Amino acid sequence: MGSLKKLLRVSDLSDKDVENLLLLANKYMAQEASDEVLRGKVIVNLFFEGSTRTLLAFEIAEKALGAISVTLNVAMSSMCKGESISDTISTMVAMGTDLVVVRCDQSCLVDEIAKRAGDCCVINAGDGHHEHPTQAVTDYATICSLKGGKVRGLEIAICGDVFHSRVARSNIRLLSRYGANIRVVTPTFVAHVPDGVSLVTHSLEEGIEGADVIMLLRIQRERMTSGDFMLDKEYSRLYMLDKKRLSLAKDDVIVMHPGPMNRGVEISDEVADNHSSVLLQRQKSAVGKSVQESVEGAIYRLSQQYVTVFAAGRTDAGVHALGQVIHFDLNTSLQDYVIKNALNHYLRSDMVSILSLEAAEESFHARFSAKKRHYMYKIVNRDAPPCLDRLRVWHIPKRLDVSCMQEAASYMVGEKKDFASFRAKECQSKSSVRTVDRIECVKDGSNILVHVSAKSFLHKQVRIIVGTLVQCGSGAFPPSYVLEILERKSRAAAGATAPPHGLYLVLVEY
Repeated sequence: MGSLKKLLRVSDLSDKDVENLLLLANKYMAQEASDEVLRGKVIVNLFFEGSTRTLLAFEIAEKALGAISVTLNVAMSSMCKGESISDTISTMVAMGTDLVVVRCDQSCLVDEIAKRAGDCCVINAGDGHHEHPTQAVTDYATICSLKGGKVRGLEIAICGDVFHSRVARSNIRLLSRYGANIRVVTPTFVAHVPDGVSLVTHSLEEGIEGADVIMLLRIQRERMTSGDFMLDKEYSRLYMLDKKRLSLAKDDVIVMHPGPMNRGVEISDEVADNHSSVLLQRQKSAVGKSVQESVEGAIYRLSQQYVTVFAAGRTDAGVHALGQVIHFDLNTSLQDYVIKNALNHYLRSDMVSILSLEAAEESFHARFSAKKRHYMYKIVNRDAPPCLDRLRVWHIPKRLDVSCMQEAASYMVGEKKDFASFRAKECQSKSSVRTVDRIECVKDGSNILVHVSAKSFLHKQVRIIVGTLVQCGSGAFPPSYVLEILERKSRAAAGATAPPHGLYLVLVEY
């Protein structure tokens, strides 16, 4: 089971332990089949309080790794007949249990369990308001994967009921160890500022301004005495993270919540449902792995190195990337062509292909070094539906007037226009002003190709542009009406968002 027998708090983990955990996590995520490294091992999940995410995560992981996973129903156990926890643990050990995963509402009870467990391994899955080390490691891995592979120098705001939060305690200890600047936003008085915290404030606005990561916590009333905390209505007025407050943070901020979350109290619906929030710990998409996960997994299988891949442009689920550019940092002596061929070998089943690969300057960044991005949207404009390209085009049976579409497009091309009407409601860019260099509508038989080029785009901007042009081409409004749409600066003024499967990222210029 490894040299670490007891994981009760973050301090039990050495830097090498944390590094190995991240490497193993990346390895298992990349594998097609489960690695049954725990085959024959008996793991008992001993949960004294309610849990959804943590219990499911442990059960799924245990079974995926081949263990005999048993969750003890505490309410139906002998403890209800007066048996002590110590005797229960002794029984588990006597029956050959290799690992006990403990969740309890009493702080440090897990220490007593660990003492009684002898050589049996014990993992703390959250004890009272003391610690939650596995949550902290998961949060650290998530932040690393989205923020360049490290947390050093990041501004991380932990907001909410910090005093009663085991998640906050463990995260402060782990993230500050790796150089993150921790800010604490809390309504309660903090008598002692924990080591590693650079700011404690009662102002949410002050705490999240310029933040790279915002970690929200729920009010834990089950750990309070009456009158300890303000009412939900007052709390939401002062501390609920909504879109307006979120705009104070950095454009690429990620929002995290360990769950369960209370919508309308610590977080608004519009933020909770935002694609850029990491509320569910970057769960796999229902349609399979993302391109990023596939490439990162292939790199790990080649090099045994945990790396983060950075892309030139966002491609929402369903969008096709013919000319995506990525970069990653890799410590290797292998030649470029060897790396490319090896990655393509590992990507064979993932519908991803590396067309070319070369070493880049240290200053190069796939996203920030890009000078221009070229997208193409493909429409099939005929009565008969497409067959082979069914999931690669937008089928519109009604005849479209391409000349009207092109005239409408001309009003959107040019320097620094405000595209507030052409951004998704969840878009977090502080400015909606963009310069679009080209929009060209080309008829090719029954196909209509819409080419759009700019240095950068707002979230779903190209798809909303296409949806608006289609409405114009169908006669819903004259081309000049685009000027009014721009002037109104309201998403409701523009056309519907075109479906993602007709959009292609064709080329990125540097």
